[in-house]
Amino acid sequence: FKDAIEHTAEAVAIFSRHGVLEYGNPALSQLSGYTREDLVGKSWQDIYSDIDQALDFFKSDMSMMLGQPWQGKLHMHRKEGGEITVMSSFSPVCDNKTGAISQCIVIQRDIEQEERMRERMEKLQRTESLSVMAGGIAHDFNNLLTSIMGSATLISMSEKTDEESQGHCGRINESCQRAADLCNQMLAYSGQGRYQV
Repeated sequence: FKDAIEHTAEAVAIFSRHGVLEYGNPALSQLSGYTREDLVGKSWQDIYSDIDQALDFFKSDMSMMLGQPWQGKLHMHRKEGGEITVMSSFSPVCDNKTGAISQCIVIQRDIEQEERMRERMEKLQRTESLSVMAGGIAHDFNNLLTSIMGSATLISMSEKTDEESQGHCGRINESCQRAADLCNQMLAYSGQGRYQV
C-alpha cells in the first residue's frame, strides 16, 4: 500500500486529528515545492491558505461525517512563494475501537492546468459560434444582394430606362459587388470558402 501511495500521481497527505502533517508522498512534495522533511510537522494552516471551509465541515458534526469526505478547491502555499489551486478530498480515518476520528487523509491534484485548458476550450467554442454566425449572415446577405442586383439589371435593360437611371443601376451593381466581397471575407472567416455571386 505504501508503494502504491508513494508512486501515485495524486498528492497524498495524512494529518493527525490535531491537524499536523504526519506523512506526505512525493507528489505532495512536487506540488508544494517542499521536501518531505520540510512538510512533516506542519499544520494544515501552514500548508493551505483557506483551510477553514474544510475544517468547519469536519467540526460541524463528526458523527454525521464518517465516510463522507469533504471535497473542494483549496489554495496550497508553495515554497518558492505564491499559491497553487488544488482540488482536495478530506477523508476522516476512524479508530476501530472508539469510533473517534484519529487521522485525516487528504488527496489532491493540481487543477490550474485543467482550468487553463477549459478556458481555451471555451474560447474555441465562442470562436466557432462566431464563425457559424458569420457564415449564416454572409449567406443571407448574399441572397439579398442577388435580389438587388437582379432588380437593378432588369431596370437597366428596360427600354424605358434613361441614361441617368442606367448610371444609378450601374452604381447599385458596383456597391453590391463590394458587399459581395465583404460576404466572401465573412465566409473565409467562417471557414466555408468563397461564394460565387
